Amino acid sequence: MSQYGCWAPACLVRTLQRCWVYPMPLPVILPQRTWRLLSVYTGTGLSPPKPYVIAGVNVVAADNDKEANRLFTSLQIRALGMIRGNQMLFPAPVEDMGGIWSNPERYAVGEMLKYSFVGGPAAVKKGLQSFLERTGLDEIMAASHIYEHTARLRSYEILSTLLSISQ
Repeated sequence: MSQYGCWAPACLVRTLQRCWVYPMPLPVILPQRTWRLLSVYTGTGLSPPKPYVIAGVNVVAADNDKEANRLFTSLQIRALGMIRGNQMLFPAPVEDMGGIWSNPERYAVGEMLKYSFVGGPAAVKKGLQSFLERTGLDEIMAASHIYEHTARLRSYEILSTLLSISQ
């Protein structure tokens, strides 16, 4: 929700106008609203000559898809806790999420984490390239929420090798 209390295009336009007068970050945009709000932002006629758009995404990169998916379960469990209203420390990864969530919860977590790129180097590169091509973003801000510190560092190392994907 914008600081003006709604997600209607008129509210977003007022928020954008205020941001250009008083530099401040835009409100957090939920994944479900990404495409609608991007079209409003880039089509308002109020934007600077060329809007500069940044998206924050989750990246969990590992040496192979299986390990990346295992590491990603920590973030899935954390998101599930948010859905259930449980506050918790960031949990350790598990091998299988099957017995942890119901089908509706799995769907809800999937929607929350829709713009997460998880896998080995090839899978992450393919996902990020596709996302950049579909959105026309100027920049991606990546976060790697990974329980194991060395695995988190490795994820950023892998991501740093993929930085030339948009060039």
